[in-house]
Amino acid sequence: LDFTPANVLRGELGDVLVAGWEKAVPLAGKAGAISASETMPGIPAYMAPEVACRTIARIGIGSDIYLLGATLFEIATGLPPHAGATDEERLRNAAQNAIQSTQIAGEIISIARKAMATDPAARYVCVRDFQESIWGYRHHVESVWLATQARDCLETAERTRGYDRYADALFCFDKALKEWADNPEANQGKTEATISYVRCALANRDFDLARALLDKNVAAHHTLLAELEHTEQQRARRARWLRRLAMAFATAGVFAAILLDNALLVLALMVCALISWANRSA
Repeated sequence: LDFTPANVLRGELGDVLVAGWEKAVPLAGKAGAISASETMPGIPAYMAPEVACRTIARIGIGSDIYLLGATLFEIATGLPPHAGATDEERLRNAAQNAIQSTQIAGEIISIARKAMATDPAARYVCVRDFQESIWGYRHHVESVWLATQARDCLETAERTRGYDRYADALFCFDKALKEWADNPEANQGKTEATISYVRCALANRDFDLARALLDKNVAAHHTLLAELEHTEQQRARRARWLRRLAMAFATAGVFAAILLDNALLVLALMVCALISWANRSA
């Protein structure tokens, strides 16, 4: 019940030790359990509300979880949870679970606040659950960093219209989502990167690339898929028209060759040019 940042020691090799075990108190129901008449151990700036209020029946593992959350809160913000000019004021704030306000937000603060919930039942069930949340946060930090890198690649791609940078952006967004599937920035960024990449491909008439990037199961892609299908239909109609035109010129060339021998070479060149144009357009 007296765990604070001051109890945490770090060795020269990076090992972490916890000091101050002489103030440890057994859980209720065991030999030497605390009683309502004795002084509660702990420092008011970090104390759980049930300890500050001397609510003996509610003191237990959850009270230690609270202290871990209080320590994490100070690591993240640089502030102890309960402010006050005196120990009495800090003790009142601890009893009311009045936690200092901070501009710092994010997942790590959410973890600390869950561990410091007023009701012990609303905190983490055990230290292992608290640890797993922090491990998850560390994975999320990596995911957030990757999403930031991907966003930089996307901005460069949109400025330079370079396929390589678009591919880098999508790769980083995908990797970020592997680390944390619910990363909102990575999910949103991947959608934006795909749409921007497809529009770039369409502008360059790289229709096969555009189709390869789109997924009919993604609602955000439906508009682009419809646009691509419309463009491909127009392209197919134009190609058919050009092929028919080329055939017409070829037929005319045959008849012209019979009547005007000297025009045969000119017509042949025209037909070849039209056929070549039709093939490129197709």
